[in-house]
Amino acid sequence: MKSKVVSFLTIASVVAVLLFGACAASPSAQEIPMPDQTVELENPNLARIYIYRNDQEWGTTHYVTIYQGDVKVGMLGEDDYFCWEYHPGRTTLRVVIERSGLQSGTKQGIALRDLEAGMILYGRIDFPVSRRRPTITWMVPSDGRQAISQLRPAPTTR
Repeated sequence: MKSKVVSFLTIASVVAVLLFGACAASPSAQEIPMPDQTVELENPNLARIYIYRNDQEWGTTHYVTIYQGDVKVGMLGEDDYFCWEYHPGRTTLRVVIERSGLQSGTKQGIALRDLEAGMILYGRIDFPVSRRRPTITWMVPSDGRQAISQLRPAPTTR
């Protein structure tokens, strides 16, 4: 009888690890320079962009890679945000998610945005419940500032 209880507990532990392992956070690494976070804008001739992730769905890990044009900004984890400054004009942001676990597969979402000098943008990456593409929702500045105040700047690789 004791052996059956131990076997059950062992199996239950393995199942719990597998289930919660699928919810594991993906790592963050910003591959372009992050501007000084103690100032609102380093260069008034540029626009500043903040991007963070919405909470992900239970049971699925999302590996999120962000590109601006052909330049890889980096891989964004759950508790971090990206921040960078860029020249005015039209820019293309591409979000690539690789899902594992319950909804495995790769999807891309694209957001076009016109940037103006001195502009500060806050974008939240949302993951639709269905298998549609990820989206970037542009936040009101006060909501964006509040959201990133709860997060950490992503570690940079340069």
